[in-house]
Amino acid sequence: MSKATFNIKLVIKLLGFMLFLESGALLLSGMVAWLYKGGDTQWFLLSAGITAVSGLIFYFIGKQAKRTNIGKQEAYAFVTLVWVLFSFYGLLPYYLGGYINTVTNAFFETISGFTTTGSSVILDVESMPHGILFWRSLTQWMGGMGIILLSLAVMPLLNMGNVGLFAAEVPGPKVDKLQPRISGTARILWVIYLLLTLFEVVLLKLAGMGLFDAVCHALTSMATGGFSTKNNSIAAFDSPTIEYIIIGFMFMAGTSFSLIYWAFTFNFKKLKHNDEFTWYVYIVLLVAAFLSFGLWHVEGLSLGDAIRTGLFQTISFLTTTGYTTTTAYMHWEPLLWSVFLLIMLLGGMSGSTSGGIKISRIIILVRQSKCELKRQVHPNAVIPVRYNGKNLPDNIVSTVSGFLVLYILLVFIGTAILLSEGLYLDDALGAVLSSISNVGPGFGAFTQNYFM
Repeated sequence: MSKATFNIKLVIKLLGFMLFLESGALLLSGMVAWLYKGGDTQWFLLSAGITAVSGLIFYFIGKQAKRTNIGKQEAYAFVTLVWVLFSFYGLLPYYLGGYINTVTNAFFETISGFTTTGSSVILDVESMPHGILFWRSLTQWMGGMGIILLSLAVMPLLNMGNVGLFAAEVPGPKVDKLQPRISGTARILWVIYLLLTLFEVVLLKLAGMGLFDAVCHALTSMATGGFSTKNNSIAAFDSPTIEYIIIGFMFMAGTSFSLIYWAFTFNFKKLKHNDEFTWYVYIVLLVAAFLSFGLWHVEGLSLGDAIRTGLFQTISFLTTTGYTTTTAYMHWEPLLWSVFLLIMLLGGMSGSTSGGIKISRIIILVRQSKCELKRQVHPNAVIPVRYNGKNLPDNIVSTVSGFLVLYILLVFIGTAILLSEGLYLDDALGAVLSSISNVGPGFGAFTQNYFM
């Protein structure tokens, strides 16, 4: 049997279809700009037109693709290229409208949005028009659940679909299939994502937040992105009610959406017997308790403020959302703010919108280490790594180990590059950890902004 050749036309066709979808998102942002009578309306219309025409050209170039099933090679190529293309065309309204004055900075802002990192080069967010602010938030919302999952949800329209794309986008421990077809699973996840976002908009509006701000913050908190319409992030609203609402939705966004689906269908056994969810809850409680005690006992906050701030910042950094209710965390005792470095590396659960290494991988690595120690004592024993009550295949354990090695290697390389540019170690390391974990806020010089 001959080996299938790389089907470049199929990849181009898929990229064209996705660009056409992006043009729709740009058009939606243009409608928001028009509703608020902003001067950015024309730039969104122009950007949407350029993106749509490019998408049609891509689509028709690849229309004659002989094969519609996506192989592993095509899947990885598509996953890589779609993020780059989305970010390239997504920078157009920023740059064409002159809101960000260089292509490099505009590309940084856009890719920070689509990857839900939340780092920004905009010095004064509140000076931006409504359309631009909505586009920033929408890029995070689209990237949060995953552009690839979006493509899987709509692929039946193209009479195609393949689990290979899902595997390329979500490597590591197996994610639950909620439907026999992967496109059905993707649609369910997107529906849950949309419903939770709308519910958060309603709650934030009832708590006193303006409608536009409520929409933007619901989009970015469900995406665990962290872009805000305010220079001081959530601290600008000075509302404990708003903070607790966002705490709840950040926590849900850091939870596997498969588990949220099972909760919606009253299948609570899935939550009870899920190792990762148990660890997630314990980590939140332990770290929040530690920070709250430190803020109360050492920093002198009132008990209520200490608990709220400790819980908010714990969930914000653990889920890699990056919202802040204080800009003074770098002035806390080093032991307190250094906890952020640890939890931002961990991230939330697999199958969530959060970044980081993911708690499931940490569990597997810890249990693999325990098994290796036992094998030293009992060299002839067969000691498998267990996860959620099942033995894990060796290839999954190896994949997780390889992922961690690559993760650490990239941190060292990134830090070395920034050090060579003249940054201090804490600035460089904080920026790299924040970026690779998709958190946003850094440490030192990059606490609030990445404009250089």
